Amino acid sequence: MKIIGLGSNLGDRTDNLVEAVVRLEQVGVELMHASSCYLTPPWGDTDQDAFVNAVVQVETALSPEDLLRTLLQIEEEMGRVRYRKWGPRLIDLDLIEYDGQVRDTELLKLPHPFFLERPFVMIPLAEMHPRFLPNGQLPEIAQRISAADREGIDPIMDRLAFEDAIKSRRSPLASDIPFS
Repeated sequence: MKIIGLGSNLGDRTDNLVEAVVRLEQVGVELMHASSCYLTPPWGDTDQDAFVNAVVQVETALSPEDLLRTLLQIEEEMGRVRYRKWGPRLIDLDLIEYDGQVRDTELLKLPHPFFLERPFVMIPLAEMHPRFLPNGQLPEIAQRISAADREGIDPIMDRLAFEDAIKSRRSPLASDIPFS
């Protein structure tokens, strides 16, 4: 399973997530499933506006490293500027999981080192795959989420509406790609 976390707290936040997924599809990354979009409080650096977050499951022939490079390129093309760690961003694309593979290099850490600490990733992931077992060792994601984790995290667009928004933005050539 290949999982990407999406987030934005600048501009039209939900539209930024849609645009990022459409751009992924344009480079051959196929959307398999999407979570709902959630309004979430900032994490790490809390002196900023709320985020909209979601996760998507994708399929691709790209290696984990090439997929990460693609995510970073899309962030740059969409106008992301990195000027403050965990600061405001137009788009944030994180490679959370890649078929259970483990990486610990300067370029890539898999699974994402902070995802179990981030309710804005775990809650959408639990919605999409409640029985997902990170690293195959820890309790299922849905069992790890407490009531405190859910505080301040509110769904603002259900997964079907998110998928419909993506479908409506696809290029005419990609319009034939079905969701699995």
